[in-house]
Amino acid sequence: MPAMLATCRNRTRRRAAREVSMKPSLPSHTRPHAIPAAALWALLLAPAVACDPEDSDGKKNQTEGEGSGSDTASDTATDPLPTFPEEVLGVPNLDDDDEDGEPDWDNATGSDAEQVPIVIDAALWDSLDAEASIAVTFEGDLDLIRVWNGDSLMLDQGTTTVTFANGDDLSALSVEFAAPMASGQLVFEASSGESWVTLLQAAPLILNHHLQPAEWVNAVDMGGGSYGNARFVDTFTDELGSNFRTVGGGEVGWDPWMQDEIEFGTFTAPGYRMDFVLDSIRSSSRGSLDPYPERYLFGPDFGMATWGSGRPSSQDSFGNLEVSPPVTVDGVEYPFGRIYYGDSTRFAMADDFQDMLRAQQVQAPFTLEIEWLCVGHVDEFLTMLPDPDAPKGFRVWVGDIDEGRSFLESMDATAELPKYDSGHHYSTAGEMLSDGALWSYNRDLMDEYIEPAITKLKRELGLDESDFVRLPALFENSRLCGGFALALIPATANMQVNTHDDGVNADLFIPDPYLRGNGEPASSDPFVQDFEALLPANLNPIWTDDWNVYHMGWGEVHCGSNTLRTPVGEWWNNARHLLED
Repeated sequence: MPAMLATCRNRTRRRAAREVSMKPSLPSHTRPHAIPAAALWALLLAPAVACDPEDSDGKKNQTEGEGSGSDTASDTATDPLPTFPEEVLGVPNLDDDDEDGEPDWDNATGSDAEQVPIVIDAALWDSLDAEASIAVTFEGDLDLIRVWNGDSLMLDQGTTTVTFANGDDLSALSVEFAAPMASGQLVFEASSGESWVTLLQAAPLILNHHLQPAEWVNAVDMGGGSYGNARFVDTFTDELGSNFRTVGGGEVGWDPWMQDEIEFGTFTAPGYRMDFVLDSIRSSSRGSLDPYPERYLFGPDFGMATWGSGRPSSQDSFGNLEVSPPVTVDGVEYPFGRIYYGDSTRFAMADDFQDMLRAQQVQAPFTLEIEWLCVGHVDEFLTMLPDPDAPKGFRVWVGDIDEGRSFLESMDATAELPKYDSGHHYSTAGEMLSDGALWSYNRDLMDEYIEPAITKLKRELGLDESDFVRLPALFENSRLCGGFALALIPATANMQVNTHDDGVNADLFIPDPYLRGNGEPASSDPFVQDFEALLPANLNPIWTDDWNVYHMGWGEVHCGSNTLRTPVGEWWNNARHLLED
């Protein structure tokens, strides 16, 4: 779409284009009646300039005698016309500055922190005739944008035009957005014929990747005892101190799956940052993590919303929602990475949630087949870690069955493995190796699902084999889960990545594999030794006991924790090419 909206001709074309575009929508905060969000916005790049309605090229029509070389041509330059902002960028007003438990957009009051000023040239009226007036017309997503004049609501879906007389104060105009990617424009038309256009654009929701610095980590404290997670909590506390936060299990129905309940992202615009939490539809019971984001996160500069409706499946949990680091694919740069999530023929992520992800445009989602997995989350077999020596600044760490077999063959076949004896009915590595059905099953998983997933990651992220690290992995065919795959050896890719402020160094909270005797330190574990030999120098492994609550509960460390990260980059500078038609 052409960018020069300031001309009258292009303004007409803009109106026509908008009539057929899809619109963003407000999220639903009350399930199950979520409103789908499916907007695609075309970002227009040119500056706003004045135009005359009689001439679509933005220049005054010349009358007889005004041409170059005319005897009557004036030798004096006219005063320049005042300037209007080319665009106003903001964040959707979905936080709760007044802490009344509702998104601020719902309150419809002026002077909110997320209302973005429209800075108009103070010399505007001086450049126009004393009797001049200016009509302002509001176009676009009328139900998702409001224009204020001080504390007074000026333009919305009920009032789309207002007229100012010469001398009226225009210094207190501001714009407020209700949803990500909401867009519109203000057309300023002077009675003398000049006109200007200011574009209005809400930020996309940008989800986090592992090269972004971690600010804090949270988890559920399940208490002590044989089926508590005291050692898990202690490990995080010892390493992170006050940057590790917990909520008591009794407050959230003893629901330990923090990663599955929420996903963090951010809205940013020039001068604005709003942290944001997506609240999954996975749980609707008050005796679960469902009320956690409302009680402990939603507030000033911290927004919250839910997209999705209907009966949830495991694919609606956010262990099934991840983001790659920045990549370039077929010459197209994705400075905020690309979203990926699992899909299957059995279940799928809610359609309106998928629509919302696609509508943000800057992270271009794609799916991986997770039909084979019991829980069905992409974090069960792969992760992405910073690596300054890698060509792209990171590598994909993925579970590999051949590596799993090679590792077990390197072990003492008779060494006792008490954790596996009680949890998986294999007392030694030799017993695992001698189970022909186990290896036939795993060979099929590798050929039919894991290798195709690696191939798709290469295609969608512009990677090659050198960008992958293959980890020892082994799955079991779970009768308790309908014959689908669960990790037999704890899925070490399912880790929490606590990236440092430099975006390179990171502490890795990795599931302890316990391929050793009871009471023996992790440093004696042959799996730990082999894993650490693969790590680049920037990564610090912290072996974390997640066996009872998480591993035996069909998850791992990543499933039971979550990380707020610092936003990096400016979408309005770095990602405009992804927002054009």
